[in-house]
Amino acid sequence: MCAPGGSEKKAAAAAESAAAARGGLLKNSADWRCVLWIAKYFVLSALAWRYDAIISASIPLSLLTFVVLSYYSFAGATIVHNTMHSRCFHSRTLEHIWHHVLSLTYGHPVSTFVPGHNLSHHR
Repeated sequence: MCAPGGSEKKAAAAAESAAAARGGLLKNSADWRCVLWIAKYFVLSALAWRYDAIISASIPLSLLTFVVLSYYSFAGATIVHNTMHSRCFHSRTLEHIWHHVLSLTYGHPVSTFVPGHNLSHHR
């Protein structure tokens, strides 16, 4: 699950095994939220790129765009962090593709976080 919680771990484990039995794409159905959030990030970024002239002409619209994209960037970083803890997809191929997609939100490979993260955060 992309965003496990304390009391949700048992429920997540049960949902994960149920999804595996059903043959679903994701290990946990709550991970669709992560996929949707990243998709919204790409759509909003593309819209900001496409309508840059209009956005740049208005200071309030520029500030709103900045705040919204900053929020989605932070959410993407959180999703990357949680994905490094726990896989989202049953398929290793889909998980590998997901890591590539997440790398596009970061600007560099997310796999580079694993060694440093584990050494500093999980000693």
